[in-house]
Amino acid sequence: MKQMCRGETYQKLKKYEERLKDLDKIINSEMNVTNCYMDELTLHFNNMLNNELNNTYALRSRGETYRLKGKYNEALDDLINY
Repeated sequence: MKQMCRGETYQKLKKYEERLKDLDKIINSEMNVTNCYMDELTLHFNNMLNNELNNTYALRSRGETYRLKGKYNEALDDLINY
């Protein structure tokens, strides 16, 4: 939760890399991340990729988020392009 709040602040300050690092910690933690948070993570990774198409960190992280949500085709697309 702390990382989500801090990450939202980073987003507003346009500190996207710091935001992604916090989101990555959430994905890799053993917390039970709800679908709501997973959807939010996906949106943030999409925003990052809209700003920087070749952002491999965002692409890999979005692929991992898709995998955790059970969206395996989307995950595979991102992870292949990573």
